[in-house]
Amino acid sequence: MEEWIKIKAAADDPYAYAHALKQNRKKPLVGYFCSYAPEELIHAAGAVPFRIFGTRQNISLADAHLQSYCCSLVRGGLEDALKGSCLFLTARSFPILAILSRGFRISGGLMPDLNSIWMWFCRSSWIGKVPEPI
Repeated sequence: MEEWIKIKAAADDPYAYAHALKQNRKKPLVGYFCSYAPEELIHAAGAVPFRIFGTRQNISLADAHLQSYCCSLVRGGLEDALKGSCLFLTARSFPILAILSRGFRISGGLMPDLNSIWMWFCRSSWIGKVPEPI
């Protein structure tokens, strides 16, 4: 029964769980969005993979950077990052499709991709463009 309590606590506040995990294991955490992320490569690099699910609250800050019809997980994750909730992550892995799909023309200018947005506004230490099958 005690294990279920730990699982529920992690599900209720995954960022607190991940922050504690990073402190206890003394390993870097690599955040990722897509379920096809190469977790094996993250483990092989000596890090712990952490799935970014995004906020459970209304999205407001991310709307300044991404259209409302973009992937809700990506928008929610960016919202959390913009609020400073993802500072415990050492690195982030974005699927190539998530990066490329945001680099289309809007009003004559090229909209920044998710990778660039995260680097510019979320105090990132490292971001990897990892090709993931979609």
